[in-house]
Amino acid sequence: MVPRKPAASRQPSQAEIRGSQRQSAAAFRARQRAQAPPRAQQRQVAGRAAAGARTAAVPPATDYQKVIAAEFVAASLLVALTPIATRPNTPGLSPYVTRDMSKLLGIGLLYFVLELTAIPSGWGRVSAWLGGLVLLTVGLNEATNIVRDLDLLAGIRFKGSGDQGGLGGGQGGMESGNG
Repeated sequence: MVPRKPAASRQPSQAEIRGSQRQSAAAFRARQRAQAPPRAQQRQVAGRAAAGARTAAVPPATDYQKVIAAEFVAASLLVALTPIATRPNTPGLSPYVTRDMSKLLGIGLLYFVLELTAIPSGWGRVSAWLGGLVLLTVGLNEATNIVRDLDLLAGIRFKGSGDQGGLGGGQGGMESGNG
């Protein structure tokens, strides 16, 4: 038996190689497009996942938290604006004294704690009521400061200066203007 020579294999030309590579690359891209969802759908899914991550990290605000925030704004404005209205001719740049700034700091810290306790845990209503009581107390305190500083009560003088923090010393802190 005579050994057969292998058939001469023909070498593909460079043009044939490039053409087959282009065809295989195009077929590969077509297969990927058919298997993968459209880009718009990928963006929507990614957007929903990002939105879910944002909302999962921060719990939604309750109505009680909104009420407490409104009480904080009202109390802060009341304490901040009262010295401007009652001490217009104060020497220096600021009408505020240390007592006013410590009140603002205390109000800020108290309402911060009330906001934290109002996070959906069942204590929101209690926190809102306490915030309302604090606002009422601050309002009454500032009303007495306005009456004292502006001498609005005719015929009644308050003992002491406006910087003592109370209605004055002695019995009740008031004197009748008749005597």
